[in-house]
Amino acid sequence: MGTALRNLVAIAKEQKKSISGRGKLTKDKITKIQNLHGRAIKDNPDDVEMMRKRIFAILFHYLSILLTKSTSKGVPGRRPKMLMSPCIV
Repeated sequence: MGTALRNLVAIAKEQKKSISGRGKLTKDKITKIQNLHGRAIKDNPDDVEMMRKRIFAILFHYLSILLTKSTSKGVPGRRPKMLMSPCIV
């Protein structure tokens, strides 16, 4: 998971698109997502459905944070309604 996200950031950087940096996908966030992803797998070795739910909860949580519009003071704006789901992590 971490390698895939780091490669995505590298590809975006080559194409002059910014998905990394302050308030976006940073190395620390990638590491956090990677650790949570690994934990979801390790905590549910026998329950594939719960593993899937936890992984999607992690991804939707971070996706909703990345898509949140910020004001000039850095105060989070409103998240899109379709992404407002409770985290089960």
